[in-house]
Amino acid sequence: MIIILKPGISKKQETAILKEIRKRGYRPHVMRGVARTVIGAIGDELTHRSLETLAMVFPQIVESVTPIQKRYKLVSREAHPENSTVKVREHFIGGKKFHVMAGPCSVENEKQLLKTAEAVKAAGATMLRGGAFKPRTSPYEFQGLGERGLKLLAKARKETGLAVITELLSEHHAEMLGEYTDIIQIGARNSQNFQLLIAAAKTGKPILLKRGLSMKIEEWLLAGEYVLSNENCGLMFCERGIRTFETYTATPSISRPSPSSRRNRTARSSSIPVREQAAQTSSKRCAKARWPWARTPCSSRSIRIPPKPGVTALSKFRWRSSPKS
Repeated sequence: MIIILKPGISKKQETAILKEIRKRGYRPHVMRGVARTVIGAIGDELTHRSLETLAMVFPQIVESVTPIQKRYKLVSREAHPENSTVKVREHFIGGKKFHVMAGPCSVENEKQLLKTAEAVKAAGATMLRGGAFKPRTSPYEFQGLGERGLKLLAKARKETGLAVITELLSEHHAEMLGEYTDIIQIGARNSQNFQLLIAAAKTGKPILLKRGLSMKIEEWLLAGEYVLSNENCGLMFCERGIRTFETYTATPSISRPSPSSRRNRTARSSSIPVREQAAQTSSKRCAKARWPWARTPCSSRSIRIPPKPGVTALSKFRWRSSPKS
């Protein structure tokens, strides 16, 4: 259930409604917007008291109570009608400014990282990415520097002022990453590692969730639900190339700021420029579009959005329409 509170209510009134929600057997999840506060009540509606009477019991506090039939509750637009932004240091991802996260695939040594950090900053990047822990297909390949790599990333941030993003591979390393990084990345291989998602969310750091190698849109949204349901509103979805029978490959249904992965977005280097152009122009389209199944029009400045419903993918320089069902 989604409870929308009236604008201008006091902290005491908000506390009273939260107490009532808990009393009826639900776990409240508070989302504060610019104009008003929205509460997602999580629980089994069949075994607990109904919340639909809250508007009558608290007419001065509650504006509306809406049931959500979707499996993903908190990432839906009903849960948060306004567009989402995620604050990373002094930056707001999902706002008007276009952000670039750039850096080496893996942190190998101090000279390599600092030289790269200075270069990407000079080129306009606002965030430095680099892997201290690397998931490798082969156990014999370089696995990353671990905590030493995290310390090098922190040093690069101090010298350049760039925010840092790096990948979390084990829930046992979650607190350690939280000490060094500004954004925690969950890679494609771990996108449905639910205990890892919970551990990452509990650090309180913004989470960038990459799409799994064979992930459907609904599965991706439900993975993001693990982050939001653990009291972390700093969720971002990162699109990348997938291997799947999914016929829908564009991402208008994603409800959070959604950076696009240049490295994994396409298998052909020749198509990178046109895909990046599509990613940038999407910000203009998503400001006008309001997709009925999405929580927000994708508020990212770096994700590909089709120009109209029914268009699914970018084929070379033309939009390719999906087959009619």
